[in-house]
Amino acid sequence: MPRVRLAILLATLTLGLLLDPALGRATIEEQRARLPPPATECGDPVSGQWRAHVFYRHVMQWYVFVLDIERGEGELLSGSIHAEFWNGGENDQQAPLCDSWVHRGAVLEPASGEAKGLAIRFDATSWTDERACGVATSGYLLDRFSGTIDPERMEFQSLLNADAPEWRDVPTVFRRVRCPEVAVDDDTNDPKIVVRPPPYEPPEREQGCGFR
Repeated sequence: MPRVRLAILLATLTLGLLLDPALGRATIEEQRARLPPPATECGDPVSGQWRAHVFYRHVMQWYVFVLDIERGEGELLSGSIHAEFWNGGENDQQAPLCDSWVHRGAVLEPASGEAKGLAIRFDATSWTDERACGVATSGYLLDRFSGTIDPERMEFQSLLNADAPEWRDVPTVFRRVRCPEVAVDDDTNDPKIVVRPPPYEPPEREQGCGFR
């Protein structure tokens, strides 16, 4: 299971945050610095593709999350969560090569949720193994994100929760990197210019001695 129970590391991290709250703020700023520029002028502030690139020190694991969020009826949301993860230290922010001894995996999770204004909840409902290399993922704790969208930063400032003590209220910052796709209606009354190819005429054949 990629999310192992590391109670001692979690306790150490929690104590550090209590003694120096600036450590928590530094973690958020680190996450922001890894993200690409936001997609702007998307219209709807919720739907679209959101990305997070996070180092979780309490388990010494990196995660890249991609949320694809779509609007449903009323306040309902639907879509998916893609998570790629690998073991490593603070400097291992790029996924290791397939021939590396470091564990690397990925999962795809269908997800649903709700949006009440800019406060949203987006929860995975199941998962399937999406590994690019290495052994299959034997178990995975479903991801549940909740928080508020900051429209000025175009960030979803969320807390990650999963069914294990070390994955309770873990800060995870997403940035919207792609606007929702807009369906194009091809059935319009606008006049269209149709260009037809010229009629096919077989080439003339020469009839001996150069005469046609």
